[in-house]
Amino acid sequence: NTAAEIYIRVNSLQTTADELRRAQPQAEASPLHSGVLKVRQVPHDWIARGLCYVQDPSTLMAVELLGAKPGESVLDACAAPGGKASYLAALMKNEGELVACDSSRHRLERMEGNLKRLGVENVRVEQVDWVTQEGPFAPESFDRILVDAPCSNTGVIRRRVDVRWRLTSHDFEAMPRRQRQILDRLIPLLKPGGTLVYSTCSLEPEENEQVAEAVAADYPELSLEESCRRIPQRDGMDGAFAARLVKQGSV
Repeated sequence: NTAAEIYIRVNSLQTTADELRRAQPQAEASPLHSGVLKVRQVPHDWIARGLCYVQDPSTLMAVELLGAKPGESVLDACAAPGGKASYLAALMKNEGELVACDSSRHRLERMEGNLKRLGVENVRVEQVDWVTQEGPFAPESFDRILVDAPCSNTGVIRRRVDVRWRLTSHDFEAMPRRQRQILDRLIPLLKPGGTLVYSTCSLEPEENEQVAEAVAADYPELSLEESCRRIPQRDGMDGAFAARLVKQGSV
């Protein structure tokens, strides 16, 4: 019930936090993340020029856990509207190949506009519904895969007030099944030695730890190396979960 703060991620492809703070002294450095500023309102020209992206610090956790590097092949499987994909591109310094997918054409068009404005140059956009499609990719195509899965959104209720009214007990049974369907499609696309990060903006163990642990149990070639979570009342940011799984072997 507490109103959320407004945070922006500084787009390192275009500018720095120091430059933005000099231009707008009311922007505050955030103790939650060095690449994030807290603002009362977002200057329109910052958005128009691609200098920043409105993004809660919790959303950066999964991208950083993935550890993408310049020159790698990276898949953001559920990418729209592009906040995590644009951060991936920044960490990759626009080098290598970033493939960004989503099931909705409308959401993909919105993401393409966001990525272009933010100066992302190494991205290829594909429309894929992982629940019903295999996708146009060969097995073992990617060094790293980010699966920011559809979820109940219980970690972001303070931003999406509709969540508390539309969720039912059935959702907490249906969501893990859908999340697992998506993961089962994507795991074969990971190269030996590659890293997959599964993430949600949910607080529910049924969608988080239980899904990651079940995948690790069912795929012996995957090891669950690390998981982390953010809780609004404890961490001062939106709720989120991320788990890193690494595939055995080497390319």
